[in-house]
Amino acid sequence: MAIVLILTVALVLLLAIDAHRDFNTGVFRFHPRSRVRPRMVSGIIGITLLSTRGSAITWCAVCGLIILTMLPVTNSLIPALTEDNATLQVIDELLPEGDVQSELIIYIFQLVSILVAIAGILPMVAYAREERTHLIDSVRATGVPRGAPLRAAVVASIVTVLTCAAAAALAGLAGLGLQNSNGGDGVTVVLLASLSIIAQTAPLVGSAVFFAGLGNRAIHLTWGPVVLASTVSLLGPVLGLSRAQIDLSPLSHTLRSTGDGTMELAVSLAVGSALVLVGIFLGSRRDLV
Repeated sequence: MAIVLILTVALVLLLAIDAHRDFNTGVFRFHPRSRVRPRMVSGIIGITLLSTRGSAITWCAVCGLIILTMLPVTNSLIPALTEDNATLQVIDELLPEGDVQSELIIYIFQLVSILVAIAGILPMVAYAREERTHLIDSVRATGVPRGAPLRAAVVASIVTVLTCAAAAALAGLAGLGLQNSNGGDGVTVVLLASLSIIAQTAPLVGSAVFFAGLGNRAIHLTWGPVVLASTVSLLGPVLGLSRAQIDLSPLSHTLRSTGDGTMELAVSLAVGSALVLVGIFLGSRRDLV
């Protein structure tokens, strides 16, 4: 509660300061404007990465804060969750395998993987919007190859997913350090869960690339797989879905020290890669509409 109060006060102060700052200046100025050096941006990929950097950093911070907030309290939650029979039955449905602590960590990372998927899709949504407003026409008029803007957006999506996964791993390790006690395999669970995020989100980000390549108006369809996969993975047991149905969601699989989940995540990564390649192919060979 104290943390929420501090963050609320800090947010109010920042908003108050931001409302009174000069146009085109930062809230805090650490050096005179005369010392700012010109940016050296290398090509369309560099421009795209620069324009999406703020969004990527924000999503990394959000994912990290969620893990850092939830993971340290898993130990204290376990006794309360296992004392009541009704609660324990629900936990057994949601977390059917392994010890409760490891499964809680995995469940937290599955929640975060949804946010990472959204973060990875946003550069493709931005590309579709730029195409719809004919900004891509102006970019191509400068001599940029036909498919370069789409490929740059794909690179931005991949970089966003990788950085969010790295932030999740760092936050997970920090969260384990804040626990009063944790199992010896906690670090392994966190690292494998963080690595799994890349493969878990690959089909969802790949579908965004596919729809962006199909046409800028089709990009909205990409949210369908995200909602469906999230619902099946997180609420499948509560909705009465079978294990086979839940396993259809790429978010339901996580690498484990026993090797379980490796094949499923490899398939997810392959499907995501195929969708990306098809999307780039389609996008580079159609007229902008």
